[in-house]
Amino acid sequence: MRRGLFQLLAALLSVGWLVATISAADFTGTWKLNPEKSKLGYRDITQATLTTRQTGPDTYASTLDYVTRSGQKRHEETVRICDGKEHPLPALDSSKPATVVCEIGPGSSRNVVERKNGKVIVEMTSTVSADGKVLTNVWKYEDGDVVFVFDKQ
Repeated sequence: MRRGLFQLLAALLSVGWLVATISAADFTGTWKLNPEKSKLGYRDITQATLTTRQTGPDTYASTLDYVTRSGQKRHEETVRICDGKEHPLPALDSSKPATVVCEIGPGSSRNVVERKNGKVIVEMTSTVSADGKVLTNVWKYEDGDVVFVFDKQ
């Protein structure tokens, strides 16, 4: 009886792990900004390509190549550890946030909160569509929301 119960428990845990793995959002890949579907407000961006790869169990490295309204090309790189813990956020100047917390879930979402001196500076929620073809990043600032909609390439 105990052996059968143990086997049933092991099978249920395996199925649960498999379902969680399959249903987890896939933020990796190359994504192209869809400016028509995005709500950029006064943000200085007209074109963008976002490439994200998973470099560890909870770690994602992203590069963002974009073009400003004046035609300047820019390049940004970020590494996020999405384990729900606070991590230092490297900053080029003192006006940038000092810490970041990234969490995956629930479902096909990811939440990122950046803080400086304990105060939330920005919160970003990423959601991958059910078919995995659209990534929506909603950035919540004090002066309003900015929505970036990307199509998977």
